[in-house]
This record gives sequence, C-alpha cells and structure tokens, in this order.
Amino acid sequence: YNYSWKCVVSNAAGEVTSKEVTVAKPLAAPTIKTEPENAYGTTGQTVSFVVEAEGEELSYQWMVNTGSGFKPTTAAGCDSPTFSFKIASSKYYNYSWKCVVSNAAGEVTSKEVTVLQPLIENNVTYEKISETECRVVSYSGEASSLEIPEVFHGMTVVEIGESAFEGNLTLTSINLPDTIRVIGKRAFAGCTSLSSMN
Repeated sequence: YNYSWKCVVSNAAGEVTSKEVTVAKPLAAPTIKTEPENAYGTTGQTVSFVVEAEGEELSYQWMVNTGSGFKPTTAAGCDSPTFSFKIASSKYYNYSWKCVVSNAAGEVTSKEVTVLQPLIENNVTYEKISETECRVVSYSGEASSLEIPEVFHGMTVVEIGESAFEGNLTLTSINLPDTIRVIGKRAFAGCTSLSSMN
C-alpha cells in the first residue's frame, strides 16, 4: 500500500507519462469498542454519553427516542463520540439514546442508554441492576472508613462497579457485605490510603 505506479507510453515521436496511482487499502466498516453507559443526574445537571469506535473516516450521530421512535438529535455535540447535554426536565428520565457510527463501508449502532436518577446514600451512588439487585457505581465522600450495606432500598448489593472508588485518597478501610459477587476493573485503583478491606 506504500507503493505507487505510473505508465510511460511512447512511440518514435515521443512519450507521455500517466499520473501516479496506488493500491488503496479497503475501508473497513466501523466497530464499537466501548459501548456507552447509562448516565446519572438530577434535573439541571449536565450528563454525558461516550462511545468508543474503531475504524477510519468515522461519522457519529446520536439518536434520541422521546416516545415515538429514534430520531437524530440536533443538540450540540450530537456528531461526536462524547455527547453531553443538560437534563432539562424530569421527562428526560423516560428518553433513551443510542449512537450510529458510520463510514463509507457501513455503519454500526451502539446499545441504547438512558438517564437515571441517582440512588445516593452516604455519598455512595448505586445503580439498579434488576428489581432485586443493585451495584455501587461511585463514591463522592471523604470519610476514612465506609461500610457498604447488604441491602439498599430493598435491593441486594451484589457488585462494586468499574472505577467505583478509583483515585480516592481518604478511605483507609472499607467493609463489603458477603453479598458482593463482582468487583469491577479498577474499582479501587489509586486508593493509596486503603489498608483494610473486609
């Protein structure tokens, strides 16, 4: 693909040279590397959805379903991998979004995501997994010790989400319930003060 060619055409009267040509590498259709995740926020806050795609010459179009099917949104940033917007009203909790990534070879659509009201207690944010289970998604407090309950609002706490406590410098001890089945990647990365975990 780094080579180029041209043709010299000649006769007794002289010669002429064609333009240079190359062999073009076939353009591959895009693929989704990292799907967007649900966002948490209250009315008036700004939230973001992020999709990571692989491929060349990519175009992005975020779509929104307000109740009558998915349609392209025209909000600022709707044509980029990161789409940020303000939760203008409680109606936004009933909407869903997805991103169509395309190039000349094809397109791929991300999974659907939505905006959720945060479930927060003691500076710990939880995410509902099912009607009976939830996970810890983040912590914004500055306490030195923390206890995660077995049950939160009637849901069993079964997971510590990816990067949930990443970068926290104040926690020295944390008690996790026996109900925890999964601890996500980098859940406690950079927690340099954390010395005790039960």
